[in-house]
Formats: sequence, C-alpha cells, structure tokens
Amino acid sequence: MTAVINYGIMNLETVHEADSKPVAEFRPVTAFGSGAEFEPAVEFDPAVEFRPPAESGDGRRPVARRRGGTQPAPLSQRDVLDAALRVVERGGLDRLTVRAVADELGVTPPAVHYHLRGGEDLADRVVEAVAAEIRIEIDPVAPWIDQYVGLVTAMDESFRRYPGTGMRALTASQPSAAAGRLTGTALSILHDAGLPQTAAVELFTATYLLFTGWLAARGLVAAGGTHPSLAAAGVSGPGLDDLSTLERALRRVLATVPAAPSVADRIDPAGLARPALTEETRP
Repeated sequence: MTAVINYGIMNLETVHEADSKPVAEFRPVTAFGSGAEFEPAVEFDPAVEFRPPAESGDGRRPVARRRGGTQPAPLSQRDVLDAALRVVERGGLDRLTVRAVADELGVTPPAVHYHLRGGEDLADRVVEAVAAEIRIEIDPVAPWIDQYVGLVTAMDESFRRYPGTGMRALTASQPSAAAGRLTGTALSILHDAGLPQTAAVELFTATYLLFTGWLAARGLVAAGGTHPSLAAAGVSGPGLDDLSTLERALRRVLATVPAAPSVADRIDPAGLARPALTEETRP
C-alpha cells in the first residue's frame, strides 16, 4: 500500500515493503502550489521509519534551497572554477585536486568530474582564469620602460596570489587566449617605443626568460630553499621575495635598448602624433 502526503514543499510517500514494515521516503515535488495550505491525505504515523533522500544522479545529495524543499542545487562550471581558485589561493596549485574542490563545495567528486575533462583540465582552467584576470593598466604618457615594468609586476602580483599558477602559465604548451593578450600588450609597448619587430621580439624573449627564472626562484624560497647557483653567488632567499628585486632586474635589461622617444615626445603641442622613428628614419 502506498499513501502520499503532499505538503506543497515535498511529497511524503509511505511504502509498505514486502516485510510489511512501513517505510517513508521523501520525494521533491516538481511544481509548487499557489501558497494555500495543504491538508494531508492521511494522518501522520509516528511509527513510520524515515529513509533519507537518495543521492541524485550526479552524486550530490539534495540540499536545502532558499525557497524551501530538498531539490538539488545544480553546480555550474563557474561554481567549480571559483571553488578551485579558493583552494589554490589557500594552498597553492600543488594542493588542487578534484576531491579538494568537491570538499570546498560540499559535494562528492563525481559532481565535479561532470564539469571537467580530467584532473589536468581543472588546473588549466584555474591558470587561464588567473591570467585572464590580470589587470592591464597602461599609462599612455609614461616612459615605455615604466609601462613594461608595470605590466610584468601586475602579472607577478596575480601569480603571487595564486601560488604555482605563474610557472604553469609560462611553461604551458597549449594555446592560451589570456597569454596571447599579455604577449600582445608587451609587444605593443615595445613597438610603440619605436623598436623594430626583430628587436621587440628579442627583448620580449629576454624578459620572458627573466620572469620565468624569477618565478622559479621565488617558488624555491617559498618552500624554504634557494637554488645552489644563486646561493653560490651570494643571493639570499629573502631578496628573491622582494618585488623591487624583479623591478631592478627588468630595468637593467630594458636599459640596454637604445633610447627611444616617449609617447609625450612624439606628440606636438597641437596634439598631433608625430610618426615614430624607424630603422630607416633613425639618425
């Protein structure tokens, strides 16, 4: 025998199984009434044994929603990504696992796997999100070296907030829209400074290698060590965690480039931009 009690929020189904022992099971309703009170179809029997709600197909147990009821709150890819970012912010990329994200969300791992193509996909999404959120604020009238240093330090600040993401971003072999945006900005600064394409690419490559080494060295410092080569040169760990160290190194590299006119120097009082110097017009 089956009796159903409809309270507007859930259905209470009483099932008499083969052993004639009454069992109650909660089922979420698919539609809600107009708010009127519902009268139970049968009286509630306190002797009925209650069975907890079964897990949904994606591994999540129904959770309470603001409007009431026990319908499972669906996860989105953004929910998974935000939880992964919180995990990395607290413990670094090495601590990022599907289980850690599931624990952060209060769900089971299969619920997270549903939105992924694998564990590596989760890390790649986190790195891409961090790189995409790097704020690019270029002062158009600042000296080009200041513009370039500002771009690199903005990258460093974001990668520092999410430990481990910087090295993965700079050593990845897969195409990245966020990396393309940052590279394009860096080359644009160098082109606007009057550097020809070959010189701009060479300088970009030099600073890319410098920044990659900086992230690797800082990672060792965070783990309590210093690379033997740096130690032999008398470089201490604390100095490698100071942003001014990175800035000084960048300026030394950028200063090797022949002086190029600033944006302000290429604008006349009437506000008309003079053409930038090229290899053909440079004296």
